[in-house]
Amino acid sequence: ILVYSSRLKNSLHAYDASTNIVSIFSGGKLIVSAEADRTIHVLDLEKKGQDSLVLKGHDWDILSLALSPDGSVLASGSYQKILFWDIQNGMNIGEISLAHRGEVLSIAFSPDGKTLASGGDDKVVRLWDVENMEQIGEPLIGNEGSIWSVAFSGDGDILASGDVDKICLWHMSDSQKECKALMGTDIG
Repeated sequence: ILVYSSRLKNSLHAYDASTNIVSIFSGGKLIVSAEADRTIHVLDLEKKGQDSLVLKGHDWDILSLALSPDGSVLASGSYQKILFWDIQNGMNIGEISLAHRGEVLSIAFSPDGKTLASGGDDKVVRLWDVENMEQIGEPLIGNEGSIWSVAFSGDGDILASGDVDKICLWHMSDSQKECKALMGTDIG
């Protein structure tokens, strides 16, 4: 991966390993990449793109990244596992083993940072209590394929989960959460 800054008018950093995923957080101040060597690199653009952290702990390819709304915790998902990292010092602060029956393809924090949603290739969405890293309720079942994307609305009341053909909208305040489906022709 080559990081280029238009402000500095030059490239900041390059990696030799293949990059699985890259995300920009904190209003463009942090670039986080998951590499094929199963490491996570956190680049702080305010430090001219030098690695501020290199995180190691995954046994499989890292396929999803999310930063808590307050910017203090990074979550990363791989095969069956979600790891949590203190973004200031790079320490692993928690783990959810067997998060999914396969790869964890997508993760997102709720706006208040208390809940993490995860979607996997097992076709379900799971909600996690971030403080105690335990599952909240039953899995959300409604998508028909691997869940490539999960996202909360700004107020946290709606969670969207998407596979290749369908988007499910879940109302978080409903005790019995049901998928309100948007099919390909319903979107746009």
